[in-house]
Amino acid sequence: MFDSIFIPGGAESVAALSKSGRAQHWVREAFGHLKAIGATGEAVAFVRKMCDLEGMAFSTGAEVVESYGVVTAAKVEPSGLKEIVSMVKNATKFVEAYGYAISMHRNWDRELHGLNNQVAY
Repeated sequence: MFDSIFIPGGAESVAALSKSGRAQHWVREAFGHLKAIGATGEAVAFVRKMCDLEGMAFSTGAEVVESYGVVTAAKVEPSGLKEIVSMVKNATKFVEAYGYAISMHRNWDRELHGLNNQVAY
């Protein structure tokens, strides 16, 4: 029913999500169904915990990392989310990379590499 999940940072919010089995299931199910997932700030660690598999990559700083339709930016300024969207593969800005991942509708590389079957949901 949903084509993507975006989880913004925020220590308190991410701590609450980390304690919620439903939130964990929601992220894993989106991953299993090949949907785009975006996370910024503290939410990157949460998403990593939910779908950290061999071959996956996650942002650890200001860089934007897209890995199998999971787009992360560990350190992002609020103004960095206001950029004009031009959806392109291998984008270096978060909104562009996440927009591209959503536009693909499903991220088939996850299935081709068997990653979607490795996350329990």
